[in-house]
Amino acid sequence: MRQMGRRQAACSGGDATLGGESIASDPATVVRLSDEESGRQYEALDDVDVLIQRLLNAGESQLPSIVYNSLSLVNSKQFEYRFKNMIERAPDSEEKRRLSALLVRVYKLEEEIVAEGRDKLTAAESQAQDLLQIATNEKGEFYYPLPWEVKERVRTFMRDPANLQQIDDGQLFSIQRWYEKGQADERAFHILPTLELILESWASQTVLNEIENDKRLNPSSWMATSAAGQVLQKLFQTERQWWCEELESDLMPRGPEGETKCSVETVRETLEEVMKDIALRQNMGSRKQTILVDYFRSVGKCLRDVEDKHEQVVKEHLAEETESFTRLPPQ
Repeated sequence: MRQMGRRQAACSGGDATLGGESIASDPATVVRLSDEESGRQYEALDDVDVLIQRLLNAGESQLPSIVYNSLSLVNSKQFEYRFKNMIERAPDSEEKRRLSALLVRVYKLEEEIVAEGRDKLTAAESQAQDLLQIATNEKGEFYYPLPWEVKERVRTFMRDPANLQQIDDGQLFSIQRWYEKGQADERAFHILPTLELILESWASQTVLNEIENDKRLNPSSWMATSAAGQVLQKLFQTERQWWCEELESDLMPRGPEGETKCSVETVRETLEEVMKDIALRQNMGSRKQTILVDYFRSVGKCLRDVEDKHEQVVKEHLAEETESFTRLPPQ
């Protein structure tokens, strides 16, 4: 177990590790679809404030569960900054001691959880390797490129609620870590499509299942009845490489007077509501939440690309009309 000296009451930074891998580089936060860095930082601080309030209100028996489910946030610089600032602003020395003791306790729990996770990592990696076997041939070899039948085999596996339920944070963490390593190693390019397929299929099926559950509970909900909801549900059933094409088909008018199913703005607003609702159902800071947020961000990027393309088409059409008008012969 690591020494606690690096984190006393006024702790200095440092990332916890799990099996030698950093798990604090990107705090898992539910953010809006904007890619602006400042916006993401504000959202992260909002989540940190919520976490700190939960810790302040929790009893001793509740602390381990809160720390475990918020491990990425506990390891974030925002958490350290907020807590240190709160200690400095405490009204008296007794309150400073109480807050300092709580912070030491939180980091001690984090140390214990990471140490336990390191011991369990081998099992999680083994389970993740078993999951990858769904997409390999009988010799355990990866396909490159991925044939359609392999993609469908993985999606069929994910559609089974029992299979989806058995996939845990440890497996997803291992697969995502392998994917990140593979991106930095050109020798591993042939396994990237398989890893990406597993992560994407898990995310899309998780989202679809949550939407179906909501529709059963509330058949008149916006997601169940609106055109924007239907556009998104169709998109979540579509392979990522075809997302922009599907969105263009639904959201870009055919010709100057063409109609669309709904506006890009309506779809974006609906996506943000779905993202906040579904991602927040996951444990805060969990790998599942991180992957779902990344999935929704990718959808948001496609929406922006389609919107930019639509604006360009409109500009070109207006330019053509203006040019035609200036070329009219004098009456």
